[in-house]
Amino acid sequence: MGNSIWSPSKWEEWADKRARAIWTNLQTNHLWQRMLKVTLATTICIIIAVIPRVVAIFGKAAYLAPITTVFGHPGRRFGMMAEALILSLSGTMLGVAWSMLALYLSSLVYDSNPQAAFTIRGIFLAIALFFHGILRSHAPRLFLMVLLLIIVAVVSMTSTATAVSTLSVTQLVYPIITAIAVLLAVNTLVFPESSSSFLGITTIETLGETVGALRDAGRYFIASADGSESAIADTNLETVNSASGSANGADLNRPPTLAEKTPKKTEVNCLTLRQKLLSIFHKTQKLPGPVPTNAEKSRQPVKLKSLTDKKGQTTCQIGRV
Repeated sequence: MGNSIWSPSKWEEWADKRARAIWTNLQTNHLWQRMLKVTLATTICIIIAVIPRVVAIFGKAAYLAPITTVFGHPGRRFGMMAEALILSLSGTMLGVAWSMLALYLSSLVYDSNPQAAFTIRGIFLAIALFFHGILRSHAPRLFLMVLLLIIVAVVSMTSTATAVSTLSVTQLVYPIITAIAVLLAVNTLVFPESSSSFLGITTIETLGETVGALRDAGRYFIASADGSESAIADTNLETVNSASGSANGADLNRPPTLAEKTPKKTEVNCLTLRQKLLSIFHKTQKLPGPVPTNAEKSRQPVKLKSLTDKKGQTTCQIGRV
């Protein structure tokens, strides 16, 4: 038993199955391309954030660039990423403005009362936290905006700065602006995904599936209705025959009476004048029935499985148009 479990063939089979599963998952929705774009953008921002000359300009908050690439990652279509970047930039600017206001008000009393200055910062930070929680719970779509807002507010209000300066603003804005530029470059140059083409393809596929589903449902229910009507007619005839027979079943094979006969449509009205004249001299000859139409000839029993199997082919044909 142990030899069969630890045999090389078992391990090769397991490794082959896992490799096939991983490769299939990577090909779904261009997953490997999106992973490559996210990794590339984050790596570029990390390299930029550790360069000494860049750190001298960006300040101590250069790590905000990799953080922005993680939350506003380029592993999606351009429209979705542009929306995320707009929210990130809006939250950054709002957070910088709120932080600079708190820093300015605290600087007015810092020399005379440092405790009051830090209290002002704490109050502004608490208001920002409440705003973050309320807006995130009521509008989850704005999560990225309030996230960048609170990150910028915490970094600015817990810093050692005692007054508003240019460095206080640039050390927050420069890393995030740089990350946004890197994200735009990676998303548009490396395996670009357009939102308009995705919308067109999705619309065509949705319309094709809707048309196919409606057509299949109509055919299926029409076929079901025809089958139920014939079944009801057969059941009624059996009920009449069984009710007219005797207790021992001897009269089951007798011809039905006039009251038991089902009404039939007259066929004389459907005949031509020549056929009516011939029918007078040939009473014993069976009158020819009406010629079946093409619709009656082509009517076949419809099954749900045979109709649903054609949905994939119909969708592909509509997608090529």
